[in-house]
Amino acid sequence: MFTINLKNNFYESVFDKAFIDELLKGNKPESYDYKLELDPPANAKIRACKKTIDSCPSNYTNTEISNLCQKSTAYRYAFEGLSYKNEYCAICNSLNVNMLQCAKRIDYNTFVNSLQILFDLSDLNEKSTIDLKVKYNDIELDFNKSVSFHHLNSRECNQMLGQDLSKKYLTIIGQAISISSLSLLILIYVKNKLYGNLPGKMLLSLSSALLFSQIFFLISTYLTRSLADKSQKENCDFSVGSDLGLKRIQEILPCYIAAVLTHFFHLNFFIWTSLMAFDLFRMFQKFGKINNDDQKFLRYYLISVVMPIIGIALLHLKNMNKLSYGIKSCFISNGLDILVFFVVPIATVLFLNLLFLIFSVYYVKKADILSAKYFSQDKLSNMNKKNEKSRLLLFAKLFILTGMTWIIGVVSSLMNKKYCVVWYFYIILNSLQGLFIFCTYGFNHNSKSNIKSNVSKIMSYFSKEKMNFKDKTSRTNSSENQISVSK
Repeated sequence: MFTINLKNNFYESVFDKAFIDELLKGNKPESYDYKLELDPPANAKIRACKKTIDSCPSNYTNTEISNLCQKSTAYRYAFEGLSYKNEYCAICNSLNVNMLQCAKRIDYNTFVNSLQILFDLSDLNEKSTIDLKVKYNDIELDFNKSVSFHHLNSRECNQMLGQDLSKKYLTIIGQAISISSLSLLILIYVKNKLYGNLPGKMLLSLSSALLFSQIFFLISTYLTRSLADKSQKENCDFSVGSDLGLKRIQEILPCYIAAVLTHFFHLNFFIWTSLMAFDLFRMFQKFGKINNDDQKFLRYYLISVVMPIIGIALLHLKNMNKLSYGIKSCFISNGLDILVFFVVPIATVLFLNLLFLIFSVYYVKKADILSAKYFSQDKLSNMNKKNEKSRLLLFAKLFILTGMTWIIGVVSSLMNKKYCVVWYFYIILNSLQGLFIFCTYGFNHNSKSNIKSNVSKIMSYFSKEKMNFKDKTSRTNSSENQISVSK
């Protein structure tokens, strides 16, 4: 039973219930300032009230277990995240008692990072931030205490480890192919100096942004050295302490930096896709003052850099004095922050890109109808129009191949099911984005950027070198033979 203490400015005493009732109604002497305190019994263990499964199914026949389920409160937690009033409530709901735990699990996938973490909102209601205190849901722990996490990198602790590892390996293989494809595309564009015009510069910037985002994400799969990783134990549990000294900061810093750069370059990539869509829309609509390519590109470049920086700065301002990256993975730490600062911006950009693409197609059709009706077409005008349509077609391919990938990611994110099969489609398509861009721009009609043409040139070069080497060797041998005959 709780003891009710009523204190005022002059003395402390225990008052009867009638006096306290009058006090709560506002009927108290004006000369006193009372303070009401509820003191728990000595050695009491106070628990927060939780929403749990606290009853047995109506068709359950074991009355003894049903009664025990109703009587006591000793919270038990299942691996899937369900909470039970006590172990008897779990038993009558067909759960194996050996799978129950006394502490609620916080999912923490150590070294099992895949592209799913970019859109994974399965912990949307959780808080896992490192400050002077460690906070999780309604629990706030003092500076000298710790909170229990679970190490999910062993089959004993993580029943879904097989799925997590398969996603990780799909990510690594796909991104390795994507990085190689993007590197080859950038090399072809730089070698053939295809960055002289605005479309070439924008494509190089977009490809570079995606390349760096995938490189840093691939690095982050081996840099999951957060505060929790350094404290893991063999019994599937590890504690996050409050000692945030220099050693702890050094442990989490590489993961933190990789996470920030991954976030920045992904946002940078999406802004470039939107800028490409806007530039096409503006070109076909023909409105406003037309600046030269250098001025336009500089303005676009500043937008592509400043906007991600603003987003990352706002995330840090929101989580003032807390770590926004690198706690549970080498990416944004909190599910709500992923939704607000990653999923929503990407969904917005994809929607804008679709609008720009639709309006661009509309203006192309409109221009064709007007041209056919009122103007005679010269050869130069037809060539310019053909180039513009080619740009539109290439962007349409880019939007379909890469945009649909991210749309699947957004859908998977909103479904909010950690082990849904849709995640596999998203991971495969997302990890191969660089290959899609390479195929879109590396197999077009431009002989300088066409991969077939470039491969043919390389093969032709090596064939000529081989022939020259053979001729040189033949002449050398002939000269030696002549010298030996003369001797």
